[in-house]
Amino acid sequence: MPRSSAPARIARPRPSRSWRRSPCAPRAGDPLRSSPGGLALLALLALVSFTLGCAGRCPEPVVDPASVTATAVPCQPGLPAQAVPGDPLTLVGGNGFVYARVDVAAIRRSPYGDLVESAFDWFLRAEVREPGRTAVREGMARTDVIAFSVEFEHGFTMVAQGRYTEADTENFDLTDRYRRREHTIFTRRRTAVSVVQGRYFVVAEGVGVEAVLDRLDGLEDPAPVGGTMLTAVTAMSAYHSYFSMIGIPAVVFRREFEREEGLAGVFSDLRWAGLSVTPSSQGVDVNGRVHTISEGSANAILAKSLEVQQEVVVELDREVPQLAEAGRAVSMTVTGTDATLTLRADDARSRAVIQAVSDAFERQAQRRASYSSSATATSPTPTATP
Repeated sequence: MPRSSAPARIARPRPSRSWRRSPCAPRAGDPLRSSPGGLALLALLALVSFTLGCAGRCPEPVVDPASVTATAVPCQPGLPAQAVPGDPLTLVGGNGFVYARVDVAAIRRSPYGDLVESAFDWFLRAEVREPGRTAVREGMARTDVIAFSVEFEHGFTMVAQGRYTEADTENFDLTDRYRRREHTIFTRRRTAVSVVQGRYFVVAEGVGVEAVLDRLDGLEDPAPVGGTMLTAVTAMSAYHSYFSMIGIPAVVFRREFEREEGLAGVFSDLRWAGLSVTPSSQGVDVNGRVHTISEGSANAILAKSLEVQQEVVVELDREVPQLAEAGRAVSMTVTGTDATLTLRADDARSRAVIQAVSDAFERQAQRRASYSSSATATSPTPTATP
């Protein structure tokens, strides 16, 4: 379906480079990030922590079906892969190489809701300045599900489902607007934002927001996720997890990937990788999976993952012992042509991990506050001249 013409000031976006400036990019002074080979280590840790998993089966059944947002569908072996029209994960499209979905409402209702809310608040204090901090906090309180994707043609797309008004767009410092049917799209340079039916909040680069509006209006396939991506989404039970992330191998990463010892030639065998964090009867389950077409490649990924696990646990022992304990409990193996990861965290361990993350953000927020206080104290005070 052809897109309607946008004002000339909205140029067709170039392929996204946002992955190079990830919020998790190494920063001096952060645990693990200043160690030798830190960037490669973090890349592989990301491979382990958001990519390995459930070895051809679904995660253990959710004990309380009400714990997952209503747009979710059950993960049942043998059912055909299916996308859920209207869910933010479906609306972000099917051409990306990274996808993520967070069921904010389910987390909020979970036994860990208060702990997660506290950790998120400390994260905001550490990373976001006012007035943006308050705006994000208030917006999240009205959000049920968030999903995002990154693709080369349109860059970054985020869709949030909840309760919104056009007043929420004011925090983006948008300077222009145009209409697409009954929708108003607010823009500034390459950023476009739209509030749809008071139910969806859409942020995208360039014309990416128009594709979401077309899906919602029934002018484009409302469930465009297909093929490899849909297989991964279904296998990882992405629609009914607290958190899920899917990665599709992108050629741009081939050189960096194959520079790692033991992984040469593996990239061409990769098909997809995913992570899901789901509720269980005991606490929280983490399932990961790297799907390949070769048992040799799966074993190479497992070997590198085990190596990284050992290195990371040593670092965490010095920095965050509670997370090191959880790191040791992670089980990795190979099933067929897939490398898999499993962590069964009972209630006590789940709480300890969330609290450890919260404490780390708190320390970071306190450091930031002390830097701000020091800068204010050392600033010269203007003196009046006669």
